[in-house]
Amino acid sequence: MTPPICYGCGKSVESEMTGGKIPFRAVCPACLRSLHSCLACRHYKRGAPNDCDVPDIEPVKEKDAPNFCEEFSPLFAVREKKNSVSDIESKLFGSTGNIKKKDPKDLFKD
Repeated sequence: MTPPICYGCGKSVESEMTGGKIPFRAVCPACLRSLHSCLACRHYKRGAPNDCDVPDIEPVKEKDAPNFCEEFSPLFAVREKKNSVSDIESKLFGSTGNIKKKDPKDLFKD
């Protein structure tokens, strides 16, 4: 199994585990973010009810703060990064690097 990683910096936080679990007050040694928080949990899903994929979970207001959630399970993989506009364009239309950008002023020239 891959070691858990910090949701903020992506570094391994296996050294912070105690008995195979992340303690409530554990923080990432590299960036000092809380490791027992919603953002560090594999159940965190933005847009789901309470931003969690566990049904009927008690709401947590601060997603980056330590919490006592009993469903907490540390994140073991890097979250998928958000695609930039250029990434989406290249997926839809292929490489856009060789397409010349047109100046809108050229439309009004004879």
